[in-house]
Order: sequence, then C-alpha cells, then structure tokens
Amino acid sequence: MGSVTYRWFNRAMFTLCLAGWAWPVVCWLTSDALRLLLPACPSRVWLQIPCPLCGLTRAFMALYQGHWQTAVQHHPWAPIFAAILLAETLFRAVLSIHFHVLNESRLFTIRRLDGRVHAFLFAVYLAYAIIRFSSFAMAGVSGNP
Repeated sequence: MGSVTYRWFNRAMFTLCLAGWAWPVVCWLTSDALRLLLPACPSRVWLQIPCPLCGLTRAFMALYQGHWQTAVQHHPWAPIFAAILLAETLFRAVLSIHFHVLNESRLFTIRRLDGRVHAFLFAVYLAYAIIRFSSFAMAGVSGNP
C-alpha cells in the first residue's frame, strides 16, 4: 500500500471512528423512529442468537450518560470497545495531522504495526464471537429482544 493509498485509508478509518462515536448519539436522539427504519440483527432473526455486537449501541448510550454498570449489562465488553475506539480515533487524528512529515521508512513501520494491531484485534473479536455463539447455541438460550 503506497503512501497516498494509506493516507486515504487513514482518512476512511478516521471517518469510521467518528461515525462510531456519533451512532449512539443519533440513536439516542431519534430513539424509536430509528428502530422502525433499521432492520433487525440478522443473527437474532435467523438464529435467535444475539450477535457479538448486540447491545453495543445501548451500552455506548449508557456510557455517554455515565452509567457504567448499565453499559456492562448491555454488553460486557463495552468499556473495552470504547477504549479501543478512543485509541483508534486519537491515532488516526494524530496520523492525519503529522502524515506530511513522515518519511517512507517510518510510514512503512507505522503501516506494518497498524496491520498487526488490527489483525490482533480481529482475532480477539473472532474468538469472542465464536465463544459467544457457541455458548448461546449450547445453552439453547436466545437473547433478549
């Protein structure tokens, strides 16, 4: 990935991070109106099992209001997701600001580290998803509607 491509990738990731912070606020402001427009979670509809992200929007809304215990009840990893999203947002912002002063060698190192961190986070998420799906499937319990 060249420096121009990585710059656009970084901007896209920064935009996604900002959207990740804005989404719970939009849901909170529009509350029931938005639920009517959005389809239900496919995992809940087809498998009757909540997906690994189910409850995360409500958890972020609780975090915004300072209700940490409620957030953890909605999604046990909500504070961890919030910390990762905050770190990602700050990293992308700093990288966008200082992108022009990075030489190719340093940029290559950052890209390589960036890829490794995201691969690790994806592996952790995938393990969590497998554990969550299998625990619900074995228990035969469906999530809360």
